[in-house]
Amino acid sequence: PKSDLGIFLPRESDYKRHPISKLINQIAENNVIIPIKKKTEGQAITCLFAKKHLLENKELFIASCDYEHHFNFNKWNEILEDKTIDGAVWTYRMKSGIIKNPSSFAYCQINNDDQKTVVKIIEKKTISSNPENDPLVTGTFWLRQSKDILYAIETMINEDILVNGEYYVGTSINQLIKKGKKIVIFDVNSWISYGDPFELKIYEYWKDYFEQNTN
Repeated sequence: PKSDLGIFLPRESDYKRHPISKLINQIAENNVIIPIKKKTEGQAITCLFAKKHLLENKELFIASCDYEHHFNFNKWNEILEDKTIDGAVWTYRMKSGIIKNPSSFAYCQINNDDQKTVVKIIEKKTISSNPENDPLVTGTFWLRQSKDILYAIETMINEDILVNGEYYVGTSINQLIKKGKKIVIFDVNSWISYGDPFELKIYEYWKDYFEQNTN
């Protein structure tokens, strides 16, 4: 979705080596680029570098750079218009998709009654014997108020809640759920990840296949 301001957090070494700023200026006219000098203790820590640019009562959309989504705009707007919802986690059902290790992702445990309210986010661990049918966290999060994510991350840090030695945004959302905030899942139509060489090769294979068979 379009935003009023894009805040980009590239690694400084990559920023200097590649034409990242040129690409960013093409996709987001109003932007702030904050090069990160060294490896952090996780994506949640990285997000805090943008803290001074966040407006506490304005919406915040967090996403990584190594994937893309295809989603239904009308269904997304339904979430935005429902003022009882405080935040949303973008999810995908892998089904027959090829993944190397299901335990390398995060999943949402959801309320059995409405099948959309998040009860807990479990990072780097499957939540059932059929992970292909579970709501997999794609790495994208939306909060109605930016101050909520600051509370979530800072509380997680204070309580020293790490997963495999890292602080994750998904894990921090659990702090909002404990606080009584309503967080829901938003299932996207498709999620294409380029997160590692294996996933990139799968994407390139199918991209070449469809291009050759549609010409």
